[in-house]
Amino acid sequence: MSAIEELRAALLTVVDDVRGASAGLLDVRQRTERALALLGELSSDHHESLVPPEAQRAAEALRQVSLLTVQVETSVQSVLARL
Repeated sequence: MSAIEELRAALLTVVDDVRGASAGLLDVRQRTERALALLGELSSDHHESLVPPEAQRAAEALRQVSLLTVQVETSVQSVLARL
């Protein structure tokens, strides 16, 4: 196997791993958003929000990481196209 073929195989593995990570992140994001929505609903019966500020920051961080995984996959696909 040539070095280019080895590189292509390694990059294809990276793409598969990034896709798996993206799927996992999507699941976590959906569950987090659902939990935050439920906490928001429960907060309507209380004088202050039950949603901790850290939870909102975590949800935003998950969104950012999701965007980064898309960028990584796009970048790796671009390298693969040029091989």
